[in-house]
Amino acid sequence: MTICTHEKRHLFGNIEDGRVNLNELGKMVDSRLKISAEICREIELDERIIMPNHIHFIIWIAGACATRPGSDYPSNFGQGAWHAPLRQSKSIAPFVGLFKSKTTSISRKMSLDDTAKLWQRNYHERVIRDERELYETRKYILDNPLKWGMDPEYA
Repeated sequence: MTICTHEKRHLFGNIEDGRVNLNELGKMVDSRLKISAEICREIELDERIIMPNHIHFIIWIAGACATRPGSDYPSNFGQGAWHAPLRQSKSIAPFVGLFKSKTTSISRKMSLDDTAKLWQRNYHERVIRDERELYETRKYILDNPLKWGMDPEYA
């Protein structure tokens, strides 16, 4: 999957010598991506990278994505007591919605303009069909910072 920032603004840090240097907002996005995958138990997070103006990640879809209606996170999340799915989906849309909503809310509290949009609308997804494609996709994600200056769409 790929999700870009609104207007492809460079918000999450910079690339120096082929390495990503995340700023506070970029670190928060990375943390919330992991937390969102823990909440949506149907999602298992594989390889990921946070770039200055987009993120790439691979997810595996298994069971049911559970969130409490009307809330981004269950009230007792992290306490080990919340296990019953209240809402089920075979789609990645609830996962992406949870992630985008929570990161946008937090970013506004981190001094970004309250009216500023964090993410572009929608996201790009692609099904990985075999081991070779999985290997190539993981390699693409890991090599993304090295190719940053060569990609006119992102640099």
